This record gives sequence, structure tokens and C-alpha cells, in this order.
Amino acid sequence: MSAVLTEKTPAEPPRAWFLNKTQEILSVLLTRRLRKAEAELVALHDRVLEIIGLDRSEIGSAVLEDAQERTIACGRSVDTT
Repeated sequence: MSAVLTEKTPAEPPRAWFLNKTQEILSVLLTRRLRKAEAELVALHDRVLEIIGLDRSEIGSAVLEDAQERTIACGRSVDTT
């Protein structure tokens, strides 16, 4: 995020620059929050499956596969255990 804060294009008016930087920072923060929420949901899902004694293969993997495709599209590593 520090790279977002230090970039400044002198050709932009100060107000436009400020609004653009604010939007970029909020976008970065939202992305981080969404990734954290997704990780927490996957952990909760795994915990619920463990508690009720089911395996992912017993309930279908469509939701997990969708999450993995989105994760791969974002360039993050995927844990398939």
C-alpha cells in the first residue's frame, strides 16, 4: 500500500490526485478485507465439516472449486487439503 501512497502524477490537479489516491487506498483496503473474510469463511466451513464428521467429497466441491478459481485468478496460492 505504501506504493499507492507515494505515487503522484504532477500533471493532475491536487483535488483529482487526492480523490484518485483515496479511491486506490479504499480499493486496497476493501480487497484485503474481502480476502480475510473469504479465508475466515473457508476456515469456518472446514471446521463445520470436521464437527459434523463429513468430508468435502461427501457434500460436493462446487463451492470450493469456485473459490479456488477466484483465488487463482487473483494470483494467490491455493490450499487444496
